[in-house]
Order: sequence, then C-alpha cells, then structure tokens
Amino acid sequence: MPHNTRIILASGSPRRHAILNQLGISHMVVPSRIDEKDAKTKSIREHVKKLARLKAEKVAVRFKDAIVIGADTLVIYKGKALGKPKDRKEAAAMLRKLSGKRHRVFTALCVIDTRSGRKFTRLVSTSVKFRKLSKEAIGGYINSGEPMDKAGAYAIQGRGAALVKSISGDFYNVVGLPVPTLLEILERLHVLPKTA
Repeated sequence: MPHNTRIILASGSPRRHAILNQLGISHMVVPSRIDEKDAKTKSIREHVKKLARLKAEKVAVRFKDAIVIGADTLVIYKGKALGKPKDRKEAAAMLRKLSGKRHRVFTALCVIDTRSGRKFTRLVSTSVKFRKLSKEAIGGYINSGEPMDKAGAYAIQGRGAALVKSISGDFYNVVGLPVPTLLEILERLHVLPKTA
C-alpha cells in the first residue's frame, strides 16, 4: 500500500474527526448523507453495522485510491436504541432512564480500501454505568446544550463525563470511533506501522 494513500472519514462528526487528529492520522472529511431508513433490519447489531457500511460505500465510490472509514454509534438500553433527543424534554427522559443504570454503546466500523476492494466491518460494544442523577444534575446538564446532538443525550468526552460511574470496554467506542479496532484494520492494510 503506498504511503500516500488518502484516508477519508465518511462522517461529519466533529468527535470522530478530533479522534483521528489526536492519533496523528492525516485525513479528509467527506460526510456521507444516507437515508437511515435504508438500513432497517430486525437486529440492532445488524442495523448499526449496515449504517456504517452504507456510509463508507457511498463515499468509497468517489475515490479510486483511498481508505474510507464509515462509522455509526447507537446507545442501547433494555434492548432499545436511544437516538439523539428531539428536544429538552426527550433529553431529560433519556437521562432519567439511564440514571443509576447500565447501558451499552455499539459502534460499527466499516473500512474500505478502494484500490483493492477489501472491506472490513466490525462491531464494538462498551458497557457504561451512570451514577444516580438528581433532577438538578439532569437540568444543569441539559442547560449546557451538550445533550442535544448526542445519541443517548450525553457526551462522555465532555461534561457528560460527570454522569458516568464506570465503563467497561473501549472509551473511544463511546465517543464514536473504536480506536484499537480501527488501528488494527489500518495496520492490516499497511497504512500504519504495526505497534508492539
């Protein structure tokens, strides 16, 4: 694989962009706008994997020599996905639901090498437990504005860190990009040198 192969992030997420920058991975951001209705499946796990794949594939057709990264994240509580809240009331309801409880965060990753046609799809799960939240804590967090464009109505890398009691698994998976899994794939594609 040529060392100058472009890496394309098929996502407009500032959090995913920031993670790649933090890792020192030079990349272009090309947001993939797909209709999420196209990914409807019976299984939540299959749904999030299909979304990541559709995002990567939609951007991959535009580049002949690139590595395209697609990702999608869902917050799951009692077998149901918690998306981005529509308003403050829905955000508060989500946070009350998660208060003192454990939930899972699924991030699906799809990486496509457009030169060889190789495609890797992975699903990473992380368990997160919230501390017991007071009405005041929930109200204060909602007033910060942070929950409004986040799945599950919180951002673990921001003020939402104060809501979390414990985490089991990959922290960056909760942010939206499972770092160890991504690095493993990029190493297999010879885009990054293997780590020890």
